[in-house]
Amino acid sequence: MIFSAYENLSQEPPKLSENQRRIIEQRYLKEDGTVDAWLWRVARNIALAELLHHPASPYWGLFDGVRVLKKETFFGNLLNENGDLSSVTKTWLFHPGINSAQGRDKNFTRFLQNCQHVLAANKEAGEVVEEWAKRFYNLLSTWSFLPNTPTLMNAGFAIQQLSACFVLPIDDSMEGITHALQAQALIHKSGGGTGFSFGEIRPKGDAVKSTSGVASGVVSFLEIFDKMTDVVKQGGARRGANMGILPYWHPEIKEFIKLKGRPGVLENFNLSIGVDEKFFEALGNNADYDLINPRSGKIS
Repeated sequence: MIFSAYENLSQEPPKLSENQRRIIEQRYLKEDGTVDAWLWRVARNIALAELLHHPASPYWGLFDGVRVLKKETFFGNLLNENGDLSSVTKTWLFHPGINSAQGRDKNFTRFLQNCQHVLAANKEAGEVVEEWAKRFYNLLSTWSFLPNTPTLMNAGFAIQQLSACFVLPIDDSMEGITHALQAQALIHKSGGGTGFSFGEIRPKGDAVKSTSGVASGVVSFLEIFDKMTDVVKQGGARRGANMGILPYWHPEIKEFIKLKGRPGVLENFNLSIGVDEKFFEALGNNADYDLINPRSGKIS
């Protein structure tokens, strides 16, 4: 149990410097009023997860009316005490079959309502959550541990976005690109950040068979994702953030490297170059390497 070292701490209000207090009041308090109330809000919200792991949870009605997908994942190199493969059952509230943002929100809202109903109707469930909330609060109020910013801002509120970073795949097709763009907008709206690898996108000037035209390239699509970030404000609180990655072997890598040298370009993006062992071998040997078209596999 990772909290054992803090179990004997008292639930005293946190001690703050003036600078800490000012930053917290500006960024995190929302409707809480006090720093102490803010930390209790976060602690009690995180503690709700313990309901899922309680032996009696299947009988409490947590998933009544909720569309849920449960998958059992096995660990091939781990054996349990009976000599069988170890496994863990993961519960998914967002899964194929719920295809709209409205449907996902409705499903998750129902789950949270069930949690609150269980707390009100079941004394044992309430005791479980309160006990774990005290442990979390002790960690938070002594600044021994703090979760990420989305958790500190959103825990206990309707948006309930506690994750900071999402990695979105981008396929080399208009459908794949627009699907990633839609996902980016919804994630930014909820308060999360996004990361993309543009390595599968064919380079500028490459053939597009479906239209008998030519591709506009990675940089043009980066600008579209950047513009979408401009117009979607994260959870009504802050601008979205992105990470864009391009492999070193992509034909547009030189233009990609120079992008941030132009004022006002991609201000919502951090850019990184993806490298591997082949790159470092070439670097160590002061050798050249090939640029490769990701669509055709041909050397550019």
